[in-house]
Amino acid sequence: MALITRLSRLFQADFHAVLDRIEEPDIQLKQAIREMQIDLQQSEQRLALMQHESETLSNLVTDANARLSAFDEELPTLRFEGNTRAPIEPEIIEEPPADYFLHKLYRD
Repeated sequence: MALITRLSRLFQADFHAVLDRIEEPDIQLKQAIREMQIDLQQSEQRLALMQHESETLSNLVTDANARLSAFDEELPTLRFEGNTRAPIEPEIIEEPPADYFLHKLYRD
């Protein structure tokens, strides 16, 4: 039994050595490195795109907030009839719906 076990291990070792030579680990390692570099480049491109989009959206939010603040300051004191800008009574002022502000911001 011991002889059969030893012969079995010998054949397994030889078989693994043959597989290692067939697979050419250095070529596989180089291919894996190339694939990782490609993935890294794609990830860097996606990151740059997302950073640009984030910056653009941040600028849009800042601009929208500035317009909204200016509009909020101007709204209670102005009448929008024709070209006149006359003060109106505070009790007459009705809040326009929130959709009106959003529509006005994105329309301009």
